[in-house]
Amino acid sequence: MSYLSFLLTFILSANILLFLLLQKRKRGAKYDSPIQWNHRNRRLLFILLFIIIILYTTPWDSFLIHKGVWNYHRNQVIGITVYGVPIEEITFYILQTILILQWFTLIQFNIPVLHPQMYSKWKTRLASIIIWVFWFGIAITLYFVLNHRLSSHLTYLSLLGSWALFPLGIQMLYNAKLLLANSKLLFWVIFPPTLYLSVCDSVAIHQGIWYFHQSRILDLTVYGVPIEEIIFFLLTNTLVSWSAILVWPKEKSIPPRNVKILTAFSDAPHK
Repeated sequence: MSYLSFLLTFILSANILLFLLLQKRKRGAKYDSPIQWNHRNRRLLFILLFIIIILYTTPWDSFLIHKGVWNYHRNQVIGITVYGVPIEEITFYILQTILILQWFTLIQFNIPVLHPQMYSKWKTRLASIIIWVFWFGIAITLYFVLNHRLSSHLTYLSLLGSWALFPLGIQMLYNAKLLLANSKLLFWVIFPPTLYLSVCDSVAIHQGIWYFHQSRILDLTVYGVPIEEIIFFLLTNTLVSWSAILVWPKEKSIPPRNVKILTAFSDAPHK
């Protein structure tokens, strides 16, 4: 299996399925879709998100290849690269982002984005604690990056932490309380795609599309998938989901009491 066929089989097909489910759900709902995809400002926001993800991820991914964390078989890619990163890998970033945004939209029909007017004291305190934990994590990972010469089993984990925790820490500083208020929504948006993408990763590894150098990762795998890869999907899905929450206009949110819970697969007409 080539990298391109992998994308078509597992990532693009999942996006198409979600798109069809969304169209079905929109037709069956009494209210408009919680995300107005044709709204100019929203479209520009998501285009900006794609650009940021590509510009932020590609150099980091190139550095991982350069440091021997992972690599790919040349006979299973088209051959077009950007700083050593195959074009299929960059396509993966884009498709994963679209996948999460579509999944976010689908889940948001049942668990709408909340914009509380007031926050409880415990949530305010918890938000402050989490912010400090995030920035402490950033400091720790930067320490490993700067002091271990990137030549140990902690290479992938330290580079991953220093790359992902920084933007997540910025998002927490921006509005940690809003993220906590939507913890239920975020749980269902983040974890199922993380599981699915980890399974897809296992298939790609067993097909020999990409591989990892054992000296650069921890000796901990799940069905052949390095634990760092699972953490990677968890963090990137979190980054996209938090971005969607933080740019969500208050006036576009649907009050929970007005939402009728429907299953995505139901064909029952609404009265």
